Amino acid sequence: MNSDVEVVVIVFLIIFFGTLVGGGLTWFFCHMLKLNSHYVNIFCSGILIGLIGFELLPETLKHLDYVGVFTGISLGVFFMIVMEGLIHKTKSRFNRDSGVFLLLFAALFLHSIPTGLALGMNVQQQVVNPSVLLAAVFLHHIPEGVILMGTLIYTEMKVFIFGFFCFILSLAVSLNALGGLEWQSPSVKFTTILNGTAIGTLSYVTFYEILWKQSLYLSKIKVLSITLLGALLIILFFILVPVGH
Repeated sequence: MNSDVEVVVIVFLIIFFGTLVGGGLTWFFCHMLKLNSHYVNIFCSGILIGLIGFELLPETLKHLDYVGVFTGISLGVFFMIVMEGLIHKTKSRFNRDSGVFLLLFAALFLHSIPTGLALGMNVQQQVVNPSVLLAAVFLHHIPEGVILMGTLIYTEMKVFIFGFFCFILSLAVSLNALGGLEWQSPSVKFTTILNGTAIGTLSYVTFYEILWKQSLYLSKIKVLSITLLGALLIILFFILVPVGH
C-alpha cells in the first residue's frame, strides 16, 4: 500500500474512533445523570468558546494576516446565516429540532479542511514525531465527539446517525490530510481566508445558535457557570495535550 494512502487510512481510523469515544462518553453520562438538554448544550458552547478563544483564533492570528483572517470570519458568519435560513425555511419539526446539530456539523466539516491540510503537511515535513502527532489528533477529536453528541442527543434524530456523521467528518479530515501531503506550496491568501471562515462558522454556531438560544431558558448565573466550566475543561485538556490541533 502507498505510504500516503496508509497515512490517510490511519488518520481516518484515529479521528473516527476519537469522535466515537467523545460521543459515547457524552451519551453515557447524559443517560446516567439524566442531564437537562439546556445544561448539556451550554456546556458544549463553553467547550467551543475555549477551543476558539484559546486555540484556533490565537494560533491563526499568530501565523496569518489579521485582515485576511477577519475577512474569512465575516464570510463564515455570512455562510452560516444563509445555511440557517435554508435549514429553517421548512416547517417540519425534524428540521427545527435538528437545525443546530446540522449547522454545527457544517461548521466542523468546513473546519476539517484547514485541519486536514495542516495535519498532512505536518506529517510530510515531520515537524512533530508522527506517533505523538497521531496520538494528539485522537485526543483532540474527543471534544468534537462530545460537542456533536451533546447537540444530537436531545433531538429526534436517531443516535446511530451520530456514527454516520463521524464517518463523514473523519473522511473529510483524512482526504484533506492527503491534500496536505501532496500540496507543496499552498497559497497564503487561500489558507488565511479558509482558516478565518472555519473560525467564523464555529463562532456563529457557538455564540448564537447554541449559547444565546439556550441561555433564554436558564438564569444568567447558571449560564455563566456552565459556560466557564466547559471552557476551563477544554483549556485544561489542551494544556495536557499541547500538540497543535
